[in-house]
Amino acid sequence: MGLCVNTVFQRARRWLCTAVATASGLLAAGASANDTLKFSFLPETGVVTLAFADRSGEVVALAGRDDAGAPRLAFLVADDGGHRIVERRLPEDAVAIDAGPAGDGDALFVLCADRVERLLSIDGAFEPLAQVESLYRGRSFAPLTASLNVAEDIDADGHSELLVQGFDQLAVIDGANYDRTRLLDLPSIRRSFERAQNYRPVRSASALLDETPSIIAVRGDDLLRFRLDPGIEPVAADTEALELGLSSEREIERFYNGDPELDQRNATLHEPELLTDLNGDDLPDLVTLETISTGVFDKQTTYRIHLANEDGGYDTPPDTVISSTGYQFFVRTVQLEANRTAIVSPGVRIGIRTIIGALFSRSVTLDIAVHTADDSGVIAEAPSAEIRAKVRFDFGSGQAEFPTVGFGDLDGDGRQDLILKRGRDRLGWRRNLGDGQFDSRGTEIDLRAPKDGSNVFTADLDGDGVDEVIARYDMQDGEDLRRTLRIARR
Repeated sequence: MGLCVNTVFQRARRWLCTAVATASGLLAAGASANDTLKFSFLPETGVVTLAFADRSGEVVALAGRDDAGAPRLAFLVADDGGHRIVERRLPEDAVAIDAGPAGDGDALFVLCADRVERLLSIDGAFEPLAQVESLYRGRSFAPLTASLNVAEDIDADGHSELLVQGFDQLAVIDGANYDRTRLLDLPSIRRSFERAQNYRPVRSASALLDETPSIIAVRGDDLLRFRLDPGIEPVAADTEALELGLSSEREIERFYNGDPELDQRNATLHEPELLTDLNGDDLPDLVTLETISTGVFDKQTTYRIHLANEDGGYDTPPDTVISSTGYQFFVRTVQLEANRTAIVSPGVRIGIRTIIGALFSRSVTLDIAVHTADDSGVIAEAPSAEIRAKVRFDFGSGQAEFPTVGFGDLDGDGRQDLILKRGRDRLGWRRNLGDGQFDSRGTEIDLRAPKDGSNVFTADLDGDGVDEVIARYDMQDGEDLRRTLRIARR
C-alpha cells in the first residue's frame, strides 16, 4: 500500500538535480559488525520480513536477477550463532514478492505473469495457488519488487487473501482454499511518462465496515468502497466523490513530465499519497500530498491527514496539516511503540543558497521531522522531534544519495529506535525515549553506510527481541562491496 518510496525519491532527485544543473549516548555500547555475507546475484528493490512456522526468528527475503537476467531469491537467516544466506531460483516470470499469514506462520507469496505461487519454508517447494490476469504479462527483465500489496488477510481468518491488479479489475481471491475469486471494477491508473505508457495499481486497503470485510480504494478524486462477506462474495460497491480537491491524472502527468506549457511560477499538484491505518481503528486513513511550485527553486510540500470515519469516508477539513519548504524524499508511517504511530517526513529545503553551498560541499542538509500521534490517534501538526542529517551528491554522475532513515528496536525495550547516517560513511542510531522523542547523542554502528540509504533495514533474526541492523551494498558502493551484506548487533 502507498506510493513506492523509490518513486517519490526519483521525483525529488530529478527536481533537485535539475536545480543543481541550473545553478552549475544513553547506551554505552554501540552495535558492532558480526557477519559479512555474499550474494551470487544483486538484490533489487525492497525486502520482505516474515516468520516461517519452522523457525524461531525472523527471515528476510530479497529478490533480484542473476547475470543472465533470471529471477533469484535469497533468504537471510540466523543459524548456529551466526547468519547465512540461502538462495533459491524464482519462477522465470516472477514479478513481485510479498509476505502474509498462512495458518501457523507466514508464507512468501510470489506474483507471476499469470498466477500466484506460495512458499512455506526456506527449503520447501513453490506451490501454485491461483491463476490470475495481472498488469504484468510474459517474462520481464524489469526489477522485481517488494512494494506491491499482493497478500493480505482481509477476513482475519489467519490466511492471506490475494489481491492482484489487472488492467480493468482488481481480483480478490479467498485465502481459505484459493478457489473463489471476486473481480472488483477497479481499473488501473494509466499514465504516459515521457511518451511511454505506464500502468500502476490503484491505491487500496482493506477494512471492516459494519463488521463486513471490505476494500476501500482511492482513484483520482473518487472513493470506492467494495463490501465483501466472509466468503469474499460481493455485498455492495459504493462510489462517491472525495471532494478533497485532488488533481486529475492529466494534471499529475503534466507536472511530473515537466510540460513546457505548465507555468512553474504558479503550479499546484494535489494527489493521494498514503492509504493506511494511522490510529488503530482498523480503517484506512488518507494522507494527501500537495506540492506548490512558485519557481524552479521554490517548492512547498504539504501533507493533509484525513482520518477515516466509521463509514470508511473522509471529512474536510483535514485532521492534521503538515507543511514544509522544499522537496520531500518520502513519507512513511512507523509504529514507534505500542499504540503510538508517527509519520516521518525527510525533506530538503531548496534555494539559491542551498544550491551554491552544495556545489562546494557536495552535500545538502536533510531535515527529518517526526510527527507523533496523541492518545486519541490524531497526528500532531508540530513535530515531536526534528533531526538534521546530510545527503551527499556525486557531481560526476549527477546521482544523489538516498537518505538513511531507518527504524528498529536495537535495545529490546519495545520501542523503535532511529537509524541515520553518521558522518560521511558510517551509521549511527538514536534511542527512542518515548512520546516521539529520541536521544540527541547518537551511538555508532560498526557498519559502512551504503550509498543508497534504503539498503539499510532491521530484523530480529535470532528471535531474542532485539533487532539486528542489516546493510546491503550495490553497484554504487564499488566492486569490492557489490553483492555484499553486513550485519551488526549489540
